[in-house]
Amino acid sequence: MFRRSQNGPAVLILYSHMKKPAILALSVIVLLIAGAVWLRARPAPQTPPVQPHLPTPLAPATPTATTSPTTPPVVGTLSVTPAIISANVTTTVTFTLTITPKPTHARLFFGVGKHWFYNSRLYPFGPGGVYGTQIQYVAPSFVETDRYKVVVDFATPPTSVTSNVVTVGVWNVFTDPYYKLSMLYPPGWVATSTPEPLGIGYSDFSSKAHRSKDINLNLQTVAAFEIQIMPNMNPDSLPIDQWYNHFFAAGTANTPTNVALTTLNGLPAVQMQTGDIGTSQYFYILSPSNPTDVISLDYSLNAAQFIPQYQQMLSSLTF
Repeated sequence: MFRRSQNGPAVLILYSHMKKPAILALSVIVLLIAGAVWLRARPAPQTPPVQPHLPTPLAPATPTATTSPTTPPVVGTLSVTPAIISANVTTTVTFTLTITPKPTHARLFFGVGKHWFYNSRLYPFGPGGVYGTQIQYVAPSFVETDRYKVVVDFATPPTSVTSNVVTVGVWNVFTDPYYKLSMLYPPGWVATSTPEPLGIGYSDFSSKAHRSKDINLNLQTVAAFEIQIMPNMNPDSLPIDQWYNHFFAAGTANTPTNVALTTLNGLPAVQMQTGDIGTSQYFYILSPSNPTDVISLDYSLNAAQFIPQYQQMLSSLTF
């Protein structure tokens, strides 16, 4: 029921006779309506503006260190000078080879049987990466050949390289005291000297003391080197080529072939080949101490396996 007040508008007056549950329900409805009105009157939350998607920037590339390609190690051919020495004589022997790049170590070893033993280090020996060493060598007469090799160590990349094996031959010494002639000859060979009634001296060098009766077998299997000294055979002291032409003007039983003027250890020489029993190589020179004396050196070409020894014998000839 409504009642108008004397001083204001009409208000709803709830009479006391209304029940309490109804009053509670009405209060809840009023609160709900008031809350709805308040929510609609509240400003809506501001949604942040959507940012456009941008690609993630790439990290700056780390510069890669550039390395120059590693030069592979190169070890040249080991050489030895001289390759032949005389027994019981102190000789300076030089070993050299080229090495690139610069090594950490270069070591010389010598072989005894299956074993190798350190001898000395190699040091820079010249331009172009040449390394070398020199040793004072004294070889006993019972040693025929010594073997040497070089092991080279490199740091970058870590590696070791072994050179070829070289040999130092220990040969015997032949000396003619009258003509001051000396020459080396291989170990195991037999040297014999035979003076002749006419003064011509023969010195023979053979790989066997006793030869077979089979001449053909000897030609193929036995080394034969000869030195013939002919005193006063050149009384006019002619140059060796003129002496040769004069001496052989009448011809020989076997016509010489491959005749040529050459040098032998710095001395003018005439070389030729001739066949008597087999084929032989001859060299004629004048004695440095007396040009009236002629020296002939010859060796057989039939046993070709001995030619390297013959050539080394000739290169060792001294006066």
